[in-house]
Amino acid sequence: MKLLKLTLIVILFSSFINTSCVHKKKWVDCERCNKTGYVIVTCDNCAGQGIVNCDECSNTGRVTCSWCHGNGKRTCGMCFGEGRERCISCGGTGYNSMTDFQCGMCFGRGYKDCITCNGTGLERCPSCFGQGTKICMDCRGSGEKECEICEGKGEVKAKCPECDGVTKVFK
Repeated sequence: MKLLKLTLIVILFSSFINTSCVHKKKWVDCERCNKTGYVIVTCDNCAGQGIVNCDECSNTGRVTCSWCHGNGKRTCGMCFGEGRERCISCGGTGYNSMTDFQCGMCFGRGYKDCITCNGTGLERCPSCFGQGTKICMDCRGSGEKECEICEGKGEVKAKCPECDGVTKVFK
């Protein structure tokens, strides 16, 4: 029985030695990545173009003005939306206190139309100049911006698929 076990061990050991000699695999430098562990590939985010559509302005180059919320006007800063100002000549009484006559500046009303908004209570938005939109600062009005993944290059480094970033392959 001991002889049988010993014979089996010898046969198994010799078959292992013979198979290892036939294949002769060893670690060699990866040729695909030139021993760097990475390869240069096309950027998936921008399809190799280096630019992407601006998501801030939906590719239009303009955004809604945050001051006037897109309507081009805002509350007048001079009359605070009332459309009129108290007459400085009569102090809002409508009469000249020295002469007891009707005030010549406001014609007895005690106020006059605001000269900034012409009595409307609204003035042109100074931020967007009445347009309701402003140039998008993310893309500077172009509607496109540099790809953040590849930094505008169109290519990125990726782990070498052949050596999995180890720089050596078993051949």
